[in-house]
Amino acid sequence: MIRYGFNIRTRHGQRVENILIMAATQSAKLVESHGARFTLLLGYTAIVLGLLIAAAMLIRSQALALFAGAVPALFFARRRREALITGLTAALPIVAWQLFLARERSRGATLSTLPDESGYVSFVAGGSAFQTMRGIAANLWLNIRLYFDAFAPHLNPSYPVGGVVFLTIIILAAIGAWRIGRQRLVLPLTVAASGGLTLLWPWTQDRLLVPLLPFAGLLAAMTLQWIGDRLPRAGQLVGAGVIALVASGAAYQQISLRAQTYQAYTKGEIPAHMSPTWYLPHNSRVLTLESMWISKHARPDDRLLAASPAGLYLHTGLTGLSSSPAESRLVAPVFAVPGRFLAHAIKDGGVSLVLVEGPDDLNRDVGVVQRACPNAFHLDAQGSGGWPAFLRVVDPVCIARAFQ
Repeated sequence: MIRYGFNIRTRHGQRVENILIMAATQSAKLVESHGARFTLLLGYTAIVLGLLIAAAMLIRSQALALFAGAVPALFFARRRREALITGLTAALPIVAWQLFLARERSRGATLSTLPDESGYVSFVAGGSAFQTMRGIAANLWLNIRLYFDAFAPHLNPSYPVGGVVFLTIIILAAIGAWRIGRQRLVLPLTVAASGGLTLLWPWTQDRLLVPLLPFAGLLAAMTLQWIGDRLPRAGQLVGAGVIALVASGAAYQQISLRAQTYQAYTKGEIPAHMSPTWYLPHNSRVLTLESMWISKHARPDDRLLAASPAGLYLHTGLTGLSSSPAESRLVAPVFAVPGRFLAHAIKDGGVSLVLVEGPDDLNRDVGVVQRACPNAFHLDAQGSGGWPAFLRVVDPVCIARAFQ
């Protein structure tokens, strides 16, 4: 999958990127902190730093935060030569990759046109520059609201209290970033760039928070230590008690959300707030169940429509399309016209086996297509409770004719 024209996702991309981020951060600290007598060494280190940042950006667009954090940090640390070397070394591979893509497009090559494989810029771009800026601002405000609505109920059983805790942590982290920034700019600038990138991303992403939350927590802890050192003994005890109370409330809420999530699913209900610990075992269970059935009953040339086609491909070797594509929240969704997404996936994508995992938009599309073409599908199998349902496409001609 290619995004921004230079982001290549690999199976182990997240792990590789984490290693590159750590290496780039250490290199940036080295370049920023040493003196003029290490000029030659710093030149080579700056080149290595730039190459590490370029490699990280080629693997994950999220690594743009490294570029936005390391290069300005070197510049403000009066390492202008190293900042220039790092910036050029990081940018040149990206420019070369863009030129290669432009040449391939001129020869008729095209990137994937699937909804969840389009460029990130297209998620907010629309018409004029003013409309694009308006799309970015609307997406930024929507992300702020969604992250607040996600964190507040996970930090405390009381939504207002959880919101206050969340805002307090942000303020403490900002103070910590300002204080450490007077000595080392790499960390606060990288955290700020990563936070800005997270808010500007076309949709909320937990993986973007993975490198952000630990460092933001450390910055908040630095502020609390700085405040605690200036309080009397009684104030320190009260502060420690408040922190313990907040932490115990958050821990209790995590345990409660997990229990509520599992209880809701055993009753066939959808919980109001999903426990973070639910997704991985649930997705693993669904993938295992689906891949076992596909390995025994699917045809070698089947093309799947499923929520996790990449995971099924790793287990079964069958390719497919995503039934829950990532898309811009600022435009009409792919399921806006009932039946159209499923019909086009069958007609244009060659889908022969549809996996419906719940009463979602895809299930609604199945009903619409079946009303237009009663013999469109054959129910090959169903899981416990009716999900997942394995539907064999048997009348693609009728579907193509009904949804032109």
